[in-house]
Amino acid sequence: MKRALMNKSGSATLLVPPRRGGGIAALGALSARGFTLVELAVVMATIVTLATLALPYYGDTMARQRLKAAAENLALDLAEARQEAARLGAPVHVSVRAGPDWCWAITTTQGCSCRAAAPCRIKPMAGSSFAGIALVSGKDLSFDPAGSGTPSSTRLQTLKGEVLVVTTTALGRARICAPQAMPGYASC
Repeated sequence: MKRALMNKSGSATLLVPPRRGGGIAALGALSARGFTLVELAVVMATIVTLATLALPYYGDTMARQRLKAAAENLALDLAEARQEAARLGAPVHVSVRAGPDWCWAITTTQGCSCRAAAPCRIKPMAGSSFAGIALVSGKDLSFDPAGSGTPSSTRLQTLKGEVLVVTTTALGRARICAPQAMPGYASC
């Protein structure tokens, strides 16, 4: 049963019966409730726990994205070298160097290093652009003016061992494949 009381200002305050023990509570008193320190601490602990669980997954995802970017950039540079050979009417080479300071470069002369500045370089790419990615193996290749090239295979890898391989065919076409299952890439 609900009752209304008149207060000094002449307005009515609705009173409801208590739910558990105690007297009658005014509804107006319940509307000004906030969060307690304990409730806020529980919410913060939950957020920190979820962030801690998600952080390793985020790191692996970023490394995988850098691996994909390195492989896609190499495939695009191989296509560019092939196109440049046709445009120049002369052979164009791609110098590939594995190791801790790995790199590749589109060059006009065979044997031109991708590590040192030289007039024979058309476009260099340093491995430092792809942190946490290693160029494990690869060899120099050439494209002739007709568009055909040296078949080759270049292997890129994350610190966790995920691998993408960039291959070129005798026709000079580059493709990317994955020895282990990786979404978006055919298997090697």
